[in-house]
Amino acid sequence: MTKSQLSREQLCRILYAPNLNYFVAVTEAGSIREASRRLNISPSAVSRQILQLEEAVGVPLFERLGSKLRISAAGTALLRHCTAVLRNLEATVAEIDALQELRTGVVRVGTVESASISLLPTLIELFAAEYPLIHVSVVMGSAESVADSIAEGRADIGFAFNPLHTDRFKIHLRKQYSLGAVASRDHPLARSAKVSMSECLKLPLVLPATGLSIRATLDRVIGRHANELRAFIETNSLNFMNRLLQRGKFVGIQTQLGIEDLLKTGALVFVELAEPGLGVEEFAVITDAHSTLSLAAQTFLDHALAALPPLLRL
Repeated sequence: MTKSQLSREQLCRILYAPNLNYFVAVTEAGSIREASRRLNISPSAVSRQILQLEEAVGVPLFERLGSKLRISAAGTALLRHCTAVLRNLEATVAEIDALQELRTGVVRVGTVESASISLLPTLIELFAAEYPLIHVSVVMGSAESVADSIAEGRADIGFAFNPLHTDRFKIHLRKQYSLGAVASRDHPLARSAKVSMSECLKLPLVLPATGLSIRATLDRVIGRHANELRAFIETNSLNFMNRLLQRGKFVGIQTQLGIEDLLKTGALVFVELAEPGLGVEEFAVITDAHSTLSLAAQTFLDHALAALPPLLRL
C-alpha cells in the first residue's frame, strides 16, 4: 500500500484501536449519525465502538441529549490523550511521506564542465551509494547558463563560476581559483615558475570560447596586450582543450579545477600567471534564493556541502 492510499482513519485502524478514532470523530461531529457519515461507517458500528470504549474505561464519555451528545469530564480527559496520539500520528505520516519522496525524488544539477570532470562524479558516486534510488539529472553548460537554469527553475543546484546577481542566488560554498598557463610537461613553458600574459600571447594558445566565465576575465587582460595576440584556437570544451594541450604544442589559460588528475600524473603542468589585476575565478555552489528545495535536492545539497571541503581542499 502506498502512502497516497493511507488516510488518517486507515492509519488509525492499523496502528490504534478503531474506537479511539471513532470517539474523536463523534466529539468533532457532535452526534453518532454525523460521525458515521463522515467516517462512511454505519451508525450502529460507531455506537458499538463508543459503548465498548465506555465499558473499557468504566465511565460514560458522553452525556446523551436526545440525538445530540455532549462530552463528559472523563471524555474530555480521554480526548486530550487522543489528540496527542493523533498529533504524533500526523508527524509519523509526515515522516513516511518524506521517506517516500526520498526514495523516488529527483535532483536536477546544472554544472560547468570543469566541475563535471572529477568533482561531480565523485560527489554523485558517494551520494548514490547512500541514496541509490534517487534520480540525479546533470546538465552541463556555461556559468551563465547554469545560473539561468537555477533562476528559471530548470535546475535545483548549480556548480558555476562567478555567479552574477548574487541577490538572486543563495551561495552555499565558495572556492577561489587563480588562473594559470597550462601546458604539456614537455613544453618549454613547463619549466617556468611564473609567466606573464605577454609571454603567453607569443605562443600558440587555446582559449575558452566567448561566453565562458574565464574568457570574460581573459578578454579584460588581453585588451591590454591586443597588439601582441597571435592566431589562437578557441573552444567551449575543456576536454578538447586538455587533449590538445597534452600534444605539446599549445598553451591554455584556465584554473586547476577539472585538471587535477592530469596535474597529478604530470600529463599537464600549471604555471602561475604573473599579471597585475588578473584577479581570481570564484567557484560556487548555488541555489535559487527565493525557492525551497525538495527533500531529495536538499539531501543532495547537504551531502555535497559535507563532501566538498576535502575535495576542494577548503
